Amino acid sequence: MITKNTMLCAVVLFTGVLFAQTTGADIDYKNAINLSGKQRMLTQRMSKSFLLQVKDLKDKKIQNELNFSKVIFEKQLDMLKRHPTSSTTKPYLDAVDGLWQAFKATIEKPVSNEGAIALINTNTALLKACDAVVTQIKEGAKISSNPELKELASTINMSGKQRMLSQRMCLYFTAVKNYPEQKAEHAKTLQGVFEQFTTAIKVLATSKFNTSEIEREINAVVGIWKDYEANKSNFLNSSYDVVKVYNLTNDLTKRFDKITVLYELSTSKEKQ
Repeated sequence: MITKNTMLCAVVLFTGVLFAQTTGADIDYKNAINLSGKQRMLTQRMSKSFLLQVKDLKDKKIQNELNFSKVIFEKQLDMLKRHPTSSTTKPYLDAVDGLWQAFKATIEKPVSNEGAIALINTNTALLKACDAVVTQIKEGAKISSNPELKELASTINMSGKQRMLSQRMCLYFTAVKNYPEQKAEHAKTLQGVFEQFTTAIKVLATSKFNTSEIEREINAVVGIWKDYEANKSNFLNSSYDVVKVYNLTNDLTKRFDKITVLYELSTSKEKQ
């Protein structure tokens, strides 16, 4: 069961991070990578929340999750547009804004099967546009001349991307379960996400930037994920209970959000 506490924790998590990242006059590259990376996750979270309501979880809490994610996405997009890391970032943010207007129009309509199919067909375009912003920031001239900072930026990006992959897993788990006519296509996407998520955990576990706190957090993720690795075929066939997968993927998102912030703080220490 999805409890009120589950939703409250999600609200506190994302509100707290947004507040921390938007109260200053400017955001530097490490904040921008984390912030823009979170936009990727929110595209998947909104799509997932919409799909779940069509057939699986017609729950006000899920709609609240969708509404909250929409507000955060818009606030963060506005923040990034007002404080771009360079002039070259602006066209990428404009591309996101253009796709976002159509996406927003879909999620603001009453939940429907038609809307869900539209999101399945369009969410990846918005996701890729958001990812292009992250790449542009990560490859910016501000850090390209410093190999150490560039490597740290890539680590922050990889960790941040795990948040998105967690939500994308639940999205395509739901798509496999509820749209059998496209099951093969959605299962292929789900498998790719599953494997990318698993590989990244192993890479991050051996990162030279890991502190003892980061290692503890990653070890906790490894402990959770090993059961799903062992039952990969059941997961890819959507054999698990959808509420269990919903709670799992939100938990993984929360954990990698903390890990990403810890890497960001590690970057700060390296620069001092």
